[in-house]
Amino acid sequence: MRKEKNYFFKVFALVVDNKLRLALMPIYFIFSSILDLISIGLIGSYIGFIVDKNFIDNEKFFLFLNFWSSIINVSNNIIAIGILLVAIFFIKAILSIFIHRQIIKFSHITQANLRHVLMNAYQNMKYSEYLKRDSSEYIAAVGTLVKNYGGGLTACIQFIGDLIITIVIAGLLIIVSGTYLLFLSVALILIIFLYKLFFLDNLDEYGKKLNFSYGQMYQSISEYFYGFKELKILNSFNSFEKKIMSSTKQIAKSDIRQSFVTTIPRFLLELILIIFITSIVTFATINNQDIELLLPTISIFAAASLRLVPIANQFTKYIGAFKYSEDSVNQLYYDLEKYSSSDLGHKQDIHKISDNFIEMDLCGVNFTYDKQKNYLLKNVNLKISKGSAIAISGPSGSGKTTILNLILGLINPEKGKILYNKEHLRFNIDRWRSQVAYIPQETFLINDSIRANIALGINSNEIDDKKIQECLEKVHLKDFVKNLKNGIETNVSERGLSISGGQRQRIAFARAFYFNRNIFILDEPTSSIDQATEAEIIDYLTELKGSKTIIIISHKLDSIKFCDYIYEIKDNSLKLKIK
Repeated sequence: MRKEKNYFFKVFALVVDNKLRLALMPIYFIFSSILDLISIGLIGSYIGFIVDKNFIDNEKFFLFLNFWSSIINVSNNIIAIGILLVAIFFIKAILSIFIHRQIIKFSHITQANLRHVLMNAYQNMKYSEYLKRDSSEYIAAVGTLVKNYGGGLTACIQFIGDLIITIVIAGLLIIVSGTYLLFLSVALILIIFLYKLFFLDNLDEYGKKLNFSYGQMYQSISEYFYGFKELKILNSFNSFEKKIMSSTKQIAKSDIRQSFVTTIPRFLLELILIIFITSIVTFATINNQDIELLLPTISIFAAASLRLVPIANQFTKYIGAFKYSEDSVNQLYYDLEKYSSSDLGHKQDIHKISDNFIEMDLCGVNFTYDKQKNYLLKNVNLKISKGSAIAISGPSGSGKTTILNLILGLINPEKGKILYNKEHLRFNIDRWRSQVAYIPQETFLINDSIRANIALGINSNEIDDKKIQECLEKVHLKDFVKNLKNGIETNVSERGLSISGGQRQRIAFARAFYFNRNIFILDEPTSSIDQATEAEIIDYLTELKGSKTIIIISHKLDSIKFCDYIYEIKDNSLKLKIK
């Protein structure tokens, strides 16, 4: 059985770039811990010198002190040590600011890189896998989950740094007084244990609820605005508003819990520090010890506590961050591991592939969804030759779109084979898709200009405007665009709602011409437009017949009369209709 990777492994595995910068972090922390060690030791020496000028009897220390005094031109040792202490704390403060900035910078750059890699991974997943999840889940993953992961990554790096500093300071305190250190450690461990027991154990569940609620919120908001027109006419916003409010309340509840839990330790640790110092003084007083002799030790422990107590507070926050981000890390790691297995980096740019399509053959193709016993399609045979016009008709749910998805290579047959120019399609998928333009019932348009929608996905400075004009001419849109105030820079709004259905379809055809596609695959292209516009689209397809290969599915027989061959789905298979 495969062993589950631990949280830290997954967090650092998701660092898809900047591995060298990550490796430098421990070096920063080691240098910072050395400065901590020197500064805390000097505090004890400084207090000791104030109480007793003969506190330190070490020749090397005095040689260094005389050397330092000569540099700063100060004869008084107490003042010299004080200036040295301030200088070291100043350097330490500058280094701490630098390290903190590096951690924040590294975390955010890693998040940006992870989002890019995640988008590539989703691009690489099978279409059947894509359909199993709501689009809001992908949006939440790239947005919220990566943000939560960034919090976990920052906590991991800071945890390692604080752990190094703690070990170094603990080594100093063992030399000074192992007994006092043991007492302080037991008190801190007890506080952390009780904190974990009463507050932290359910925090990972709140993290899961947070991620789930964000997904529900994104889905409800997306549906709210996608169906805005229908919802406004029906005055039926209420259920969507309730779903959004329910999700946002759960998000608020999870965030409140997380914020509350992470603020508790600071107050408890301050209490422990006061109890620790007063206990040492009380113990010394009861045993008639000289308090002045204890002052340097108390000073070192007090200085160390001022450093360790915030670190202990941070440790509890780190544990909270680990638990809170665990579900996000697990989901991201799962998605990248599952969808990044293919050789995305070596894919060809299909815009630059030139190939000559001759024919495609579906040979004895069987298909079913999710390994169901009954086949949706059985023994489907179809030949598509260059320049031909082929139509597929059939009632709703009969498998028309499934056949198109098989032809497009989005899904694979359970049995049988699909050949492209006499070779298996799966070995030539990029060549095939370099020829294809897919035009669905609802044309995919982005909230941008006509120009950007025709040259979809091409950087603005790389768009060939002469070619844009040629494409507009071919699809009979040139006059329409010319009469617009902003011409080809006119924004079509989200999903093209500011232009007519026929104009949206023509932009889709213009896009196909811009990308030099020779095979037009159309899925119910006239089902949502009026008869006049439908007639225009059919006339236009008739003009293209012969120069382009056309594959169209439609339940309207009048819309496919121009085709050379009309197939009908009957008994889960394709039957050629006699025209």
